[in-house]
Formats: sequence, C-alpha cells, structure tokens
Amino acid sequence: MRRKPSPCADFAVGSRSVWRRGLTFVVALTGAGRLGAACFFGDVAPSALPWPGGVVPYVFDAEMTSAQQALYLLGMREWELAGNIRFVARTNQTQYLLARYDANAPESGVMAGTPMVMTVNSLSRAQVCHETGHALGFQQEHQRADRDAYIAVFPENAFPGSEPFLAIDSASTAYGAYDFESIMHPPRNFFSLDPANLDTLTPQPAYRRFLNRLGNVALSRGDRAGAAYLYGPGPALGSVVTTTADGGIGSLRAAIYFANDHPGTVVTFNIPTSNPGYSNGVFHVHLSGFLPPLVADGTRLDGRTQPGFSGRPVIEISGDMALPEAGFVSGLYIYAANCEVRGLAFNGFSNGAIYLLYDGAVSNLVAGCHIGTEASGAVAKPNGFHGVSIWGGARHNTVGGPNAASRNVISGNAQYGVLIIDTNTQGNVVLGNFIGLDASGQAELPNGLSGVAVWGGARDNTVGGAGAGARNVISANGQYGVLLTDSGTSGNSIVGNFIGTDANGVNGLANQLSGVGIFNQAQDNLVGGLLPGARNVISGNAQYGIALTDPNTTRNVVLGNFIGTDATGTNLVPNASGVGLFSGAFGNVLGGTVPAARNVISGNIDYGVVIANEGSVSNLVLGNFLGTDPSGAISVPNNIGVGVIGAAAFNFVGGTNEGAGNLISGNTTLGLLITDAGTVGNSVQGNLVGTSQGGATALGNGTGALVANGAQSNLLGGTVAAARNVFSGNSGPGLWMGDPGTQGNRVQGNFIGVDAGGRRALGNGTEGIVLAHAAQSNYVGGAVTGSGNVISGNAYRGVFVAGEDTAGNVIQGNFIGPDASGQAAIGNGFEGLSLMEGARDNLIGGPGARARNVLSGNRARGVWISGAGTTRNWVHGNFIGLAADGVAPLGNASEGVLVLAGAHDNVIGLKPDGTGVGNRIAFNALEGIALLANATVGNTLRGNALFENGRLGLNLVGGVEDAAGVTANSASNPASGPNRAQNYPVITNASITVDMTTLRGTLQSTPLHSFALDFYRFATPDPSGSGEADFHLGTVNISTDAAGKATFAFVAAGSADTDYFAGTATDLLTGDTSEFSLAVRPVPVASQAVFTSTPAITSTGVTASLFLDPRFLWVVQASSNLSQWTTVATLAGNSNGPVHFFDPQATNLPRRFYRVKSQ
Repeated sequence: MRRKPSPCADFAVGSRSVWRRGLTFVVALTGAGRLGAACFFGDVAPSALPWPGGVVPYVFDAEMTSAQQALYLLGMREWELAGNIRFVARTNQTQYLLARYDANAPESGVMAGTPMVMTVNSLSRAQVCHETGHALGFQQEHQRADRDAYIAVFPENAFPGSEPFLAIDSASTAYGAYDFESIMHPPRNFFSLDPANLDTLTPQPAYRRFLNRLGNVALSRGDRAGAAYLYGPGPALGSVVTTTADGGIGSLRAAIYFANDHPGTVVTFNIPTSNPGYSNGVFHVHLSGFLPPLVADGTRLDGRTQPGFSGRPVIEISGDMALPEAGFVSGLYIYAANCEVRGLAFNGFSNGAIYLLYDGAVSNLVAGCHIGTEASGAVAKPNGFHGVSIWGGARHNTVGGPNAASRNVISGNAQYGVLIIDTNTQGNVVLGNFIGLDASGQAELPNGLSGVAVWGGARDNTVGGAGAGARNVISANGQYGVLLTDSGTSGNSIVGNFIGTDANGVNGLANQLSGVGIFNQAQDNLVGGLLPGARNVISGNAQYGIALTDPNTTRNVVLGNFIGTDATGTNLVPNASGVGLFSGAFGNVLGGTVPAARNVISGNIDYGVVIANEGSVSNLVLGNFLGTDPSGAISVPNNIGVGVIGAAAFNFVGGTNEGAGNLISGNTTLGLLITDAGTVGNSVQGNLVGTSQGGATALGNGTGALVANGAQSNLLGGTVAAARNVFSGNSGPGLWMGDPGTQGNRVQGNFIGVDAGGRRALGNGTEGIVLAHAAQSNYVGGAVTGSGNVISGNAYRGVFVAGEDTAGNVIQGNFIGPDASGQAAIGNGFEGLSLMEGARDNLIGGPGARARNVLSGNRARGVWISGAGTTRNWVHGNFIGLAADGVAPLGNASEGVLVLAGAHDNVIGLKPDGTGVGNRIAFNALEGIALLANATVGNTLRGNALFENGRLGLNLVGGVEDAAGVTANSASNPASGPNRAQNYPVITNASITVDMTTLRGTLQSTPLHSFALDFYRFATPDPSGSGEADFHLGTVNISTDAAGKATFAFVAAGSADTDYFAGTATDLLTGDTSEFSLAVRPVPVASQAVFTSTPAITSTGVTASLFLDPRFLWVVQASSNLSQWTTVATLAGNSNGPVHFFDPQATNLPRRFYRVKSQ
C-alpha cells in the first residue's frame, strides 16, 4: 500500500492560530471560486480508488465515547456532500477505516494498511475532514509538483526533521489549478518554530491575497470538485434549510455549499416543528464545527423566512455541540461581497460567531440577529470570543440598521461584542444595535471585554450614526463600551450612541471600565459630531465616560456629547469621571467654538474632565458645559469640573477665539484643579467659572479654581479681553493657589467676584483669590497692559495672602474693590487685600500706572497686614481709597492700611533706602495707615500721599494719645508701642521765599541712630493739628548724638505760602516710621535783593538795576558813613524783570553806600 501521508499536527484546529492580545483566533477560509483543483496521491485516480464505489466502511476505536464518535463521523461525512461518497459502519468488509482519536499523539495522519488507520489528535471537524481527505486519496496541496509557481517554502523556519513534509511529492497527481483554500492545504505556519511570527509557507507575490486564506477548515469548491472527479457527483443540494441537523441534505451546511456554487442565492428556512431540534418556538441548529464560509457574492441567509418568525430570531445556530476536544469553533465566516445574514441567533461557539474577513468581504450586512444570547435575546449564551468580527481589510460592511427590525442584540459574548481590526479594514458601520444588553434594552447582558473594539489600524469605520434609528446602545460590557486602539486606527467615528445607559438613556448600565477608550496611538477619531443626531450619551460607566491615553494618541475630537447625564442632559447618570486624557495623550480636542460642538460633561462622580500625567500635552478643552445642564442655567454637578494634574503640561482649557471658553459651574468641590509638580504651562482662558451661561447670575462651584501641590507657570487669563475668565459666584474662593513649589503661575485679566460685564457684584462666598501654604513667586495681575484683574464683590477679602513661606508673589495692576471701570465701588466684604499668618516678601503694586493696584471701595480696609512672621511685604504705588483716576473718592469703610498683631518690617511706600514709589491713600473712613500692637515694629511708611481720611493719616495706636489719637513724642526712643513708638520730628521754624521752602527743627529719638526725615506738603491739616500728605517733598538724612538729639534743616525748591507742611522720621536701622509731625504753615520771607550789575556813576548821579521779590515793597537807602541812612527810593518788586533806581545826590561825594530793605 502507499506510504503514510504528510503529518498534520498543525491542523489541531484546522488552520493557523493567530495570536492577538492574548486571544487565540482561528483563521479558516475556503474556496474562492477556483473549480476542479486538487492533488491526489500518485496511485489514486478515478480508475484506481482506495474506496471503490465511494463506500467507506469504518470502525471507531473502542476507547472513544459515543459523543466523540458522533462528532468524528460528522467530520468524515462532510465529504458526502461533495461526491458520491458514503461512510457506513463496517459489517464484514475486509478493508475498512479504523478511526482513532488520541489527544497525546504527536501528529495526525493516515496509516496505510488493512485496516487503514486514521488518527487525529483533536476532534476538530476540520481536522477530521482533512484527514478523511487523505483517506480518500487526497495529498497535501502544497506538495504538488507545480507548487513553486504559487508558494514559497521556508524550511529554515520549521522544526528540524519536518523538511520531508514541506517537500514536493513528485509522485502526486495535480488536478486543476493550485488551490490555496483547499482543506488539504496547510496554514502559513505549518511546522513553524514560532507560529505567531515565522511563516513556512507563503504565496508568491502575485498571490499574496491568499496569505491568510491558507489552512481552510471546510471543503473548498476545488475540494468538492476533486471529490466529484474521483468518486462521481454527490447528491443534489438546495438553498432551503429543512432540518436542524448538522449535515446531510436540507442542512444549513448543505445550503451554504449550494450557495457557494450559485452566487446571489437566498438561503431560506422551512423547518417543520416536528423536527427534533424544535422546542419552545425555536429551531436549534447545533453545530459540531465550522460552517462553510460564504464565498459567493450576494449570498443571503435569511432567518426571517422561517414560518413562525415574528420580529425576533426563531433559528438558533449554536456551537454547543462541539466537544472541548474539537478546539476552537466559530460560527460563520464571510469572505464574499454583498452578502446578508438576517434574523438568526448565533451562540455557544468556543470562538466567535460571525466573521467578515479580508479584502473580499465588502458591503455585507448582518441585521436582526441575536449574537451571544438565546434566540429570545433575554438570556446569555456566550460565544467564547467575539460576537461579530470584521478584519483583514474587510470594507463597507454593515452590522445592524436604522430600525428595530434591523437591530442586532450582540451581548453575552466572552470577549468583544463587535471587533473591527487590521489596516485597511475600513468604511464599516455598526448601527442600531443593543450591545451588552438584552433585547429589551433595559437589562444587562454583558460582553466580557468591550462592546465594540476597533484596533490594529482599522480606519474610517462608524459606530452609530446621526440618522434616526442609527443609535447603538452599548452598555454593561466588561471593559469598554467602545475601544479604539493602536497606531493607524484613525478616522473612525462614534456617533449618536447611548454608551453606559439603558435604551431610553435614563438609567445607568455601566461598562465596567470606560464608555469609550481611545488608546495606544489611535489618532484622528471622532466621538460625537455637529449634527443634532450625532450626540452620544456616554454616562453611567464605572470609570471614565471617555478615556484617551498613551503617547501619540492624538488629534482625536470629542464634540457635541452628553457625558454623565441622561439623554435630556438634565439628570445625573454619572460616570466615575467624564473624560480622561492621560499617560501621554496629546493634541486631542474636547468641544469646539460653535454651540453644536459643545459637550455637556456633567453629573460625574469625580472629574468632568481630567488631563493627567507627563506627556499629556496640548490637549484642548473648548466651549463645553461642565457641571450644568444644556441650558447652562441649572447645576448638574461633577465633583470637579476640570482637573489638570500629575505633570500634564501645555494644555488649553478654553481659549481666546469666540466660543472657545467653557462654562465650568455648579460643580460640588472645584470648578478647576491644576495640581502637582510638572503640571506646567497650561492655559485657562475665556471661561465662566461659577456663573450661569452668559455670566450674569451665580451657579457656583465649591471653589472656583485651585492651583496647588507644585503646579508651576500656568496661565489663568491673559492680557486681551478674550482671554478673561470670570471666577465668580462660587461658594468658596474664586481662586485658591497654594503649597510648596506652586510658583510662577499667572492670574491675569480676569473678573473675580463680578459678573461678566464687570459692573455688578457676583461674589464668591469667601475670598476672591487666596495665596497660601507656601505658594511663591506667583503673579496676580501684572505691569503689562490688560493683565490686571477685577477682584471685587467677594464676601470676604479680595486677595488673601497667608501662611509661612507664602512669599515672592506679585500683585499688580488690579482693581480690588472697584468695578471694571475703576470709578465705582463694588467692594469686597472685608479687606481688599490681606497679608497674614507669616506671608513674606510679597510685592503689592509697583512703579507706573500699569503696576498700580486700586484698592478701594471695600467694606473694611484696603490693605490688612497681620501676624508675627508677616514680614518684608512691600506695598507701593497703589491707590487706596481713590478711584482709578486718582482723584475721585472711593474710600474703604475702615482704614486704608492696617498693620497689626506683630507684623513687622513691611514697607508701605518707599523702602528705607528710598527705592520705590509712594501709595496714594485717601478718603478712607478711618486712618490712612494705622499700626496696632507693641510687636508690630519695623514697618516703614514713607513717601505716601495721605489725605482726606476720616482719622489720622498715620496712627501708631498706643502710648499717650490725645482725643484725636495723636501719640505724643516720648522722652526717649525706643519705647513701647507700634513701630517702637518712634518719635516724629518737631519743626521749629518754617519759612518760605519766592523760590524755596525751609523747614528747621529737632528730633529726639534713639541715640546714635541714623534717620530719614520725610517731609510732605498738604492743603489742609488734620483737625487734630497733625500733618497729612498731599505730596512728598523729599528727604533729609540725620543722625542722633549720644543723647538722642539731632537738628535738621530741610530745603525744598518752590513755595506755596497757602500750604502746610509736616514730617515723619524713619529709623534707618530698625525701619520704624513715626506718625506725622504737627502741621506747620511757613512764614513768608523775602528773597534777597540782587543787583543785576554794578551801579553806574555819572555826572548827574548813580543808576542801578535790581531783581526784587514782587511780594514786597522795597526801599533803597544810602549812606556816606554807614551810620546814617537816607531813603533815596521806594520800589515795588517785579516778577517780570529788574527794577531801576536813580540817586541824583551821589554827585561830588567821595563815597556812597547803598542798602535795599523789604517792608
């Protein structure tokens, strides 16, 4: 007899196993229209058959169970549908087939002899069918003599010793064309050392389209033609399924073979209820192995034709008859175009149910089926892998349809409901289905992994649609509702679905990870859209509504969705968080600048949007509502509206284009969170944070924004009006910034505590801005045009700077208390600005109008500086109590500046060395500047304009005071009291000439110290007689002697005999500044008369010209002996030029003396 055929160990499941992400998927393909193709053993021909007449007696090995024998027999009898072949139980035949199953056999094969022994090491129907082919006389297709023209062989990739099984069998007989899809052709990794990565057989370049079609698991058209050639034609097949049996005439298997021979066939069903597979209104077709794939274009399998069909499947095609020894079994493969599968239930397969495979699978339709459930759609009957798989370049296929009749229920599967995979798998549409739910759309029936997965470079596919009825409901799945992943996975659209809810969009039915996951370099995909029907409702999911993650996951767009709400957008159906971008996702866009692009991201348990982790950069969050309903008027809170955390950098929340700003309001804890080291360079612009849409009424978050825990160099606002955020109406502060390392952040150009128009109060419930917990070197406002904030209308303080090591922060150019015009008061409830609890080295104001803060109109003080350790803060160049024009009164309701409780070494105005500019402090209800408490020392108060305040301009509260609060100088300094009760200078003489003012006096203070004496001019003294300050004239430095005494003379250019003058003393060692001295009004003193030239002596007398002070009358007197003086002229001063006089009596005198005196 002939030799043993090539072993078939790799046919354990009938084909190559392709490993993808830890899952085994069995690729099995069949004929593609290539007729009359086979390879026979050399001694086999129609005239020399191993089984004359086609009758094959068989005996099963005694160790096989009856179930194993039945499955084995079905695999052999596949050939009965191909030719005049019959398998009969042996009676007394001499030659017969001994069928063996040995799971431990190293290989499978047919042993020549009597009886002929056929051994398989799996009960895969495909393997049995393949080995039966050998028994019938078929050789491996790849061993035919002409194979090198069709395939390349790589024995170096195969196991040692397998070379003979890859070699040409020169004795074999080829019949017809080479058949890549024969059941007798091994897969591409036949005997491979590394089956997942190394091929041993590949088609030649002209036939590369067959690469993944090697290793079929059903008879190809060539196989059937070869069997008919050897043994004669088989039985006539038809297109009507009349039995639930898995074989024989009238079976589904037979009808598909018929359809594969007749393109355009409609396979119909007419199974009688008397059939044994009928029960409870359902016809159960139990398959033992793979069905023949659909390879003829236009084939339709239409379960709706079965009598009794009334809108849901009554034909249930199940893989549950296949034994575990059969390996993976799938339901139906489709390789052809324009095929339809309608009204059937597919379940119980150990692999997947329906596959649309490779580039020939085009424009097919799967509709009205229940896949992964019983026919009722109410009970899961899982397929072991996926419900529907589309891959390998399959294009423009449709799963579902736009009406209830087309809806598939794809639920209960062990892995994915729908899988779309591979480069060039494109243009496929999944619409109108229930995926993860029962047929009612109300109860969970989860797929084990994701509802829909698109990966491996699949592109331009659509899940859902904007049209009526296109909505999928994708909920309750074990991982994601929809998963997009891998490089090249691009251009896919997720449109118009309910993801995570029931079919009504009312109740949550969670996908156990996220509603939508976009991962691992997936790019340019769309979730939602601008059309009214494009909105997805992505709510009720256990983790994120949408998660975008991994480096190079970029340019994905999410717009127009409801994320965290029901389908109306008004009720909470929370995800854990709404949208997450993390682990390197960059350049993605949430929302847009037109209303239709707006996502409503509300009602989520934690974040509305969170951007996290290093590498998550350049993402845009634009034009969304976060924490509200679609009207923007009612709160539907997230816990936190937007979070940028964990080193996410250079992202954009809002923007300066029209419509780019988000509404971030109504959230429970925070509107915005920016936190963690490495979280840098993010921009927050153009948003409404705490208001309703339009910014006119409050819809507060707990806190408007929090920048913390080391976040650096982030920008909130900007220098153009379009960059302005409105942080108003929040229950807590508008903005809180704190923690060590939180530095370099800029808050610029915002409205904080006022409405979007900047003219009405819309206060935050506590402070406008808090800088605390060691926040350092941050900027609130700035010295650039447009950078100042309006910080007014808040319930507590406008700006609150507090805490040890809260240092180096710069607050400039802001309106703190006024409205946006700077001319009308809105006021903060307490101070405009407070520096407390150890805040140090902060700068408030600066030189120039653009650095100036206007701290006015507040309901308590303009500035409050308090607490031991609150030191070295510098307040200069500000308007405190005046409007922005520096003229109109806009007083604070208490002191302009109050320093107390041990705050020390702060500077209000000029520093001790004279650097800086003074503040203009006026029209406040109490003191201009007041200091309280003995420990409040070293505070320098220089160069400020202090006038028209309700009490003293400067008040060191304590010591011996008069009724007005003026503290008398002590006998010596230092003394007990604020600023060590520093004595003020005593002006003993004040005179004014036409061009200068001279102040003289004394200072009694600390011995051997140096002092800066500052002098001021003002129009009206305080009613107490104490000085004020309209204008800082200048400074003179003096030092005291050992007794603490010093005298001074101060001369200032110019004169104003209607003004008053006063001075202060600042100890240059301690920084302590005194109160004002008593106001003095200088006595006018004539200027010295000046001769413009030497008098001229003539024969008639003496002439002379003089400059004379025009405020006085002058007399010119003459004498010849300096003892007796005679008036020779009375003159009036002239400011326009010299005055002339003539002395006619000066002739013939030896000498003549003149003097000029004022009267």
